[in-house]
Amino acid sequence: MTGRPLSWTERSAEDLEEIDAYIVADDPIAAERGVRMLAAAAQRASELPFSGRVVPEL
Repeated sequence: MTGRPLSWTERSAEDLEEIDAYIVADDPIAAERGVRMLAAAAQRASELPFSGRVVPEL
């Protein structure tokens, strides 16, 4: 099964930038690592969209 191409909305890209700016003030290395991890998780989700569990309360 192939995933779907990853497409960031303007809002999600802005959120990622805000997260980076918030963390970078205290720890630039952690900010870079964190943003990289979030981007990688989003990429994995686009490649394997049915890999997570169903959350019944949502």
